[in-house]
Amino acid sequence: MKHALVVGGTGMLSNVSLWLADNGYRVSVIARNPIKMAQLIEKASTKKQVTPLLVDYKNKGERRMELDFFWLAIAIAAAGYFIGDGLKNINNPNAKSIIDSLDDDEEPELLKESEVHHFMGISKEDANSLIKDHSDIPHIIINNNVYYPKLKLRKWLLDQE
Repeated sequence: MKHALVVGGTGMLSNVSLWLADNGYRVSVIARNPIKMAQLIEKASTKKQVTPLLVDYKNKGERRMELDFFWLAIAIAAAGYFIGDGLKNINNPNAKSIIDSLDDDEEPELLKESEVHHFMGISKEDANSLIKDHSDIPHIIINNNVYYPKLKLRKWLLDQE
């Protein structure tokens, strides 16, 4: 399972936190506001995917110790990621490095049904309504799973305007 650490994940990055959780990531969210954290967890479709980490850096008495733990957590997460990526490729020395994979333009050509709303830039409910109302939307079914070809879906959306 993939893991993501989102700092400030209840503010401007709340949609990022939710998207990561919706797409199979285990998300650790660092934030200082317990109310916003509770709202974020409530919005998450998979609540078990979100781990809250509350850090009140305005409390001067706790700030020093919590920030030390924060930086330690960042270092451990980064080390785990890079070591894990290195071990994953130990039997394949010709595999792309992390930096090379960031430059990759390769994206999957098929979208899962749960990813269509992100591609269209609309809510899940709106995407489901659109799919229900338009049986002509391009899709294929593989092993009872519905997939949407990106290029055909993009063309279909443009033709709807």
